[in-house]
Formats: sequence, structure tokens, C-alpha cells
Amino acid sequence: MLVNDKYLAPALVAGITITSVASAFTYQRHHNPLPLITTILAGTWIYYFTYSDYQKPRVWTGLAILTAAQLYDLYRTTRACQFPRAQTVTQLGS
Repeated sequence: MLVNDKYLAPALVAGITITSVASAFTYQRHHNPLPLITTILAGTWIYYFTYSDYQKPRVWTGLAILTAAQLYDLYRTTRACQFPRAQTVTQLGS
């Protein structure tokens, strides 16, 4: 084996953590929790089926879900930038 799991497991955790944190930052922009929740669940899914109960099709399914969540997050973020949220009456008065 070229690379040992003792290096790959922390790299996978770091990648999933960075992706989750980035998704949390974009949540502040569009206020839709679905991409954030899906990212965290897909990351957990990927880690579990890679290191606890290895099943290659389920790992690839988790990667597809993670990618779809990030694409949806990108869509929601760009849409939030194009159409600013309407101000309420209390915000207009201040």
C-alpha cells in the first residue's frame, strides 16, 4: 500500500471539517439549513463506510450526496447575492 490509513483518516476528517465549516459560513448568507445538515450527514456517512464498515458503493453514494449538497449550497448562495432579502417594517424604521 502506498499510503497508510493513519495519514488518510485525518486527511479525510480535515477535508470533511473544512467543507462543513465552509457550508456553515454560507448558511449565514442564505439561511437554509439543508446544505449544512446534508454536508455533515454525508461526511459522517463517508467516514463510517470508509473506515468502519467498508462498502465501496455506499462511499461513492456519500460522495455524490456531498457534492450535490455543495452544488445546492452554491446555487443558494449565488441566488441570495442576486436577490437581496426584503426589509421588514421594523428594519426600515431604524
